[in-house]
Amino acid sequence: MSTSDPLSRLLNLYLLLSNASRPLSLAEITDHIGGFPDSPEARRQAFERAKRDLKALGLPITTVAHPQTSGDAYLVTKKEEARIAPMLNLDEAFALAGAMASVQFGNESGLDSARKLGCVWEGERIELAYVPRVPLVSQFFEAIQRYRVVRARYHNIERRLLPFGVLFRWGTWYLIAREEGQLLVKSFRIENFDPDIEITSEEFDPGDRVDVSTVLPESPTSVRWEDEEIVELEFPQEILSIVIDRLPQLVVNTIDNKTVHASAAISGFGAFVSILIEFGDQVELVAPPRARGRAFDLLSRSLEFQTVVLEEETEYIEEYQSLIAAELSPSTKKAGRESGTSKFKRIMSLLPWLYRNPNTTTQEISLLFGIPESAVGGLLETVACCGLPPFTPDQLIEIIVDGDEITARISEDFASGLRLGATDLFVAALSAKLALAHGDFVGQKELTSAIGKIFDVFGLDSDLSDSLVLDVEGTRNLTEIRRAQGDKKSLRFGYFSLTNQAFSERHVDPLRLFVRDGHWYLLGWCHSSEALKTFRLDRVAEVVVLDEAISVFPTDEELNATDFNFGSDQDVDSVLLVIDSNSSWRIARIPHRTIQSTRNPSYLVAEVNIVSKIWLRNFVASSVGDVKVIFPNEVVAGLRDALFKLRGRFG
Repeated sequence: MSTSDPLSRLLNLYLLLSNASRPLSLAEITDHIGGFPDSPEARRQAFERAKRDLKALGLPITTVAHPQTSGDAYLVTKKEEARIAPMLNLDEAFALAGAMASVQFGNESGLDSARKLGCVWEGERIELAYVPRVPLVSQFFEAIQRYRVVRARYHNIERRLLPFGVLFRWGTWYLIAREEGQLLVKSFRIENFDPDIEITSEEFDPGDRVDVSTVLPESPTSVRWEDEEIVELEFPQEILSIVIDRLPQLVVNTIDNKTVHASAAISGFGAFVSILIEFGDQVELVAPPRARGRAFDLLSRSLEFQTVVLEEETEYIEEYQSLIAAELSPSTKKAGRESGTSKFKRIMSLLPWLYRNPNTTTQEISLLFGIPESAVGGLLETVACCGLPPFTPDQLIEIIVDGDEITARISEDFASGLRLGATDLFVAALSAKLALAHGDFVGQKELTSAIGKIFDVFGLDSDLSDSLVLDVEGTRNLTEIRRAQGDKKSLRFGYFSLTNQAFSERHVDPLRLFVRDGHWYLLGWCHSSEALKTFRLDRVAEVVVLDEAISVFPTDEELNATDFNFGSDQDVDSVLLVIDSNSSWRIARIPHRTIQSTRNPSYLVAEVNIVSKIWLRNFVASSVGDVKVIFPNEVVAGLRDALFKLRGRFG
């Protein structure tokens, strides 16, 4: 079948090469499916573009020697993973889709990975967890499950690593591994690896299981970066449990007139100062004088960088303002046509689902796959003209569109969908881990079975107990809150608010628990403010379950529409900042976009979304001279004053 339509050409090319009995030359390919330019050079260029498009979608074309001419020939190797979609039963597919729909991994929803498995979530998408994404974490995870040695460069040193697990703690991803030839198991911050790592073919014997969760201490203030120092603190008794959550090594010495006098052994001083900053004037560093002086010096570095005027600062601001003006221009808002590659990706996600659901409607496909309802029929009619040579009816993808009704007869050969990559496997494992830990997830048995089948197909160890550890902070009151939520009872608790850095009593109807950036949060109706509010659980003091029924029942739509700025009080929602290029990890977990500039490679310029002015002050203060806010001007002026006052607490 000859067609120059990019979608048809990609689909026919993939189907031909993945079902061919031997590798095919470019001449044989073009003879079989047509649709390529007549000119040999243009034909070659079109084929190379198609190869790149398929590789980007996880469907690489392999180049081998032609069995007869010894010239180049091509094939797509069908792997066993192509059989995952038909392998999962409906309950397993539904459970897996529900788990993956509830997890956001960086900017990507697990829904895309679920669709590759033919698993589509048909309900309301409820985000139960958001976990920041960093490069390499999924590749390291695959190496762990395969027991493969990894070659990687860390802090400019080439290393051969035996990886045991990935650990998410303190909002950061760590690799837990042993360097080859050494006995000590270490933690490596994944953000600090060079981007090019090699998963070798060398397997290693993991020996006894490594308890990944114990390699790092509970608190970053206990990391052995320096000699331990004993500090003395004072704070109100009402926030005692909250302070202990942040400083587990705290020792209470006395309690006098509702004031706690305590001490703590600190070896991670920078992390300790960040915690002090977070509590504002509620926690006082009393002694020793040396510790107060160190805190003063750290904050001085942040204040000095915020005060200095960079040579390129005005140009950065002008570049940013030009970008904003261009985005607001009507000429930039014209919607472009969807590319053939994008349509192909949609189709390859849709075919496994049609294999399971042969009778459907245009409305259902539009809702589940984000395709405009008016475009569904035309897209499927194009697909129905694709298949295998000689393109007789029995070799075509059988899809009948009758008005809004759709009938599909998809063979297993056409139902494999997109190839799963390392990121898809990691998202599946991450989603399962978070969903099973959540407690409210329905279908835990089916989800466990689905993960087991997927990992077995890939020859991976499906035991995730040690290889993937998620340390989510704020579990102290989790059981009581879940009980109240299940019984539909109200709660009363004390809460320390980051927005105003004050402690207050709250009366709350618990509605939804979720995880974000390594912390448990409660979304509930606050009777004190008569509004939906979010509460970070490690800032919640003791919880009391009231003998009082929940009285407010927002819809899922209302809950999903809640602004998760967590009590934002600012009149601006983003700022422009300059950051030391070696410290870009500081904004990796914050919603931002890079404003590309090559004027000074030492700096990165970025627009960063902010929660509140207090949050911004704390973020800049904790950066120890790596971050400078340069726009808007009123925020810059207020930030300098706030940093000066904050430093004054220690000097």
